Amino acid sequence: MAVGPKSKTHQAIQSRRTPPSLGVGPQALLADLPDKMLFISQQLPFVTAGRLVGPDFNKQAETVLNNLINLVKDGGFAPTELAQVRVYLTDIKNEKALYPIMHKYFAPGSFPAISIIGVAALPAEAQIAIEALAIKPTEDKY
Repeated sequence: MAVGPKSKTHQAIQSRRTPPSLGVGPQALLADLPDKMLFISQQLPFVTAGRLVGPDFNKQAETVLNNLINLVKDGGFAPTELAQVRVYLTDIKNEKALYPIMHKYFAPGSFPAISIIGVAALPAEAQIAIEALAIKPTEDKY
């Protein structure tokens, strides 16, 4: 994991286990507020070489979730600390195929809040993209 320069509130996180960002922003931002927060930029179903894993939706979903979990761990968080996940689908009908795949990554009772959003297109002909927010309380509040 590479860590970028730190501001007073956050620093960039770049994982070596996931493909680089397509845009100008970092893969994720680690915020050091009262609680630590990891803001994860849109993850696409790319292998570390930066190319689309292939046209199969299930393979794309597995790859993007694997990239997400690797980035969460590289940011110093556990998958159970994901608070919100936003999933973008180019075909909203793939939502039904997505849930069984997500169950491989999240145990019952540990699912984050999930939003499924239908979009017209994603970069590189991807069918799915995910962005997320993880929160690590600085003290046990619950």
